[in-house]
Amino acid sequence: MTIEKKLETASVVFDGTTLLADTGQIRRTWCWTGRGFLTTEIKAFSTARWCLDHDDSRDADWLLPVVEGQNPEATLVNAVAVVSDDDGFTSTHVRFTAELHYSEARLAVRFEVWVYPQAPGIRVHLSVRALEGFQWDGSKDRLETTEKNLLEARRGRGCQRLDMLPISFEGRKRRMIGYHADTQNRNDPWLDILLEAEDGKPLLYPYVCEWSNALCAEDGAWGVAMVKESHKCVNQRGVDTGLFLCDPECGLESYGWGIRPPEIDDQWRPAWATWCIVYASDERSRLRAFKTFDRLRYPLTERDIYIQANTWGSSQGFKQHRDAAAEENVLREIDSCADLGIDVLQIDDGWQGDGYEEWKPVPPRYPDGWGKVSDAARKAGVSLGLWMAAIPPSLDDMVRNIEQGGFVSLKLDFAVLNTRRKIDDLIDKVRALVLGRQHHLRINWDLTEVDARYGYFFAREFGCIYLENRKPALPVTVVYRPGTVLRDLWQISRYCNLLKFQGSIQNIDTVDKRFSDAGAYTHAYCTAIALMSTPLFFCETHLYSDEARAEIRPLLAAYKKVRKDIYRGLVHPIGDKPDGASWTGFECELPGEGWGIFTLFREPANRETTYVYRLPHLAGKTLRMENLINGNRWNATVDEGGLASFLIEVPGDFRFLVYSCDKVSE
Repeated sequence: MTIEKKLETASVVFDGTTLLADTGQIRRTWCWTGRGFLTTEIKAFSTARWCLDHDDSRDADWLLPVVEGQNPEATLVNAVAVVSDDDGFTSTHVRFTAELHYSEARLAVRFEVWVYPQAPGIRVHLSVRALEGFQWDGSKDRLETTEKNLLEARRGRGCQRLDMLPISFEGRKRRMIGYHADTQNRNDPWLDILLEAEDGKPLLYPYVCEWSNALCAEDGAWGVAMVKESHKCVNQRGVDTGLFLCDPECGLESYGWGIRPPEIDDQWRPAWATWCIVYASDERSRLRAFKTFDRLRYPLTERDIYIQANTWGSSQGFKQHRDAAAEENVLREIDSCADLGIDVLQIDDGWQGDGYEEWKPVPPRYPDGWGKVSDAARKAGVSLGLWMAAIPPSLDDMVRNIEQGGFVSLKLDFAVLNTRRKIDDLIDKVRALVLGRQHHLRINWDLTEVDARYGYFFAREFGCIYLENRKPALPVTVVYRPGTVLRDLWQISRYCNLLKFQGSIQNIDTVDKRFSDAGAYTHAYCTAIALMSTPLFFCETHLYSDEARAEIRPLLAAYKKVRKDIYRGLVHPIGDKPDGASWTGFECELPGEGWGIFTLFREPANRETTYVYRLPHLAGKTLRMENLINGNRWNATVDEGGLASFLIEVPGDFRFLVYSCDKVSE
């Protein structure tokens, strides 16, 4: 049996014994052991190589959720390689799928490898289902102590090996990367949204990291990372999201399938997927590799390009919140959004009444249903979005409202994803919803609280992350602080595609000055903060003054001229971490095109009129600069060390710039 499939530079070859997956940048090799597939080697760019001699305890990359020590023998039922885009939810790739049956354990496992052309990484995904005769009690250890019952007690808690990379840690440091959830209560300059740590001590004994989304092994030349595609956050364990284990004998391992033995049934239940990413060990290469793979896994289309406003963000009291979603206010907001150049108005909580029993527009707020606001939006050239709870509204509830109102985005709130079944049911529902709309619907996943919600490396194929509530006065834990929003977006852009996250913009004239330094900023600056994300006006925009509107309109007009290019690029953080007194910003890199886009910020407490940005990928280049707002042009020189000086005369100001130069090295 030989299986071969090729797509551009991506290929898969399986001869019944050895499986080779190659993107053109990374090649991963597995051997079929009779008990599963075991990674034997990873190569990058035909230069770097990682491999280890495994002991007999490793007979596959994974260990079944119900066993300890060693997998039982398996039968390879079938294997196939096809070209796929997962029904339009990911980039086109070669997908290898093998189905294995473990008759002794009464389990079937589906092993998938996704190979994208010219990708710096490879995705691996397992699924599991019960075969006839599978049984799992899991409660007998409460009644008696036997070895079988103790095994069930241990395995019933999950945290079993899911994937492994044969990496020697000798001479390599470990880098851990993780993001926090619960932005509702992490709105402070000292509470970073990113936790990143390095450990260069020799690895003499196994090392465990329980909080990170990714773990990297790096030497002076190369790095390799394992990323878990799950809803884990630093402060949210989620459903069996497990841990990373660095073993000096076996390599880098991911634990936690995301499905515990009591949850296994006769349906295919997906485990968490993993990414193996390789890169040159300099920082720019690491950040580029993460986000290049992120964009392939979670691609952007023109339907992802929009500026959105939301009705919830200006109100304070229970009733005021919900009245803001009523027809009268929505009609005002439609006109205001059209005037400012905002593409989508999202109607938040309240359209369905003050409770959550029924999911239809209530007559006191919508006497004629969605008709009047739908007609007004169409005439104004503004699209509509809608808020709903993620659970319990049914697929029929969602479809009915979307069809009647013509909604193009759906913000899903209140999810408590604390079991595998809840996760699978929600994903199945959303997948059917988006497919039923031929992908003309985008989901905004609400990540604001820490109750087993969505996380950062999860479900973004359906849309983007609604990151945080940032309001004028109440609750105090979410009062808008422009510099903290900038800090959050800057840190997210290190390892995630920032365009898949909504960046909050607030009306600073309405912000309670007792609890915020918003008075130190301008409306244009606050808008510019979000331009390298998906901009979200989290406020009732009709409350903006004429002076504020005069600041915002020309900036959004300039942004719209280049936003399709921004959405094609990779957004990187540049300058220093925002802290209220830094020079900071973002660069949208368009690899191989010889140009890019900057948003540069001199924060209000900074006293230096010039700053030297580090742009190593542009070393030795002369940049032809253009200010996108006023049209001014000049040349800037990047020295051989990659340093370039920029001028902003006053604190609390910004620049929105495009640069071009000769071909940039990759």
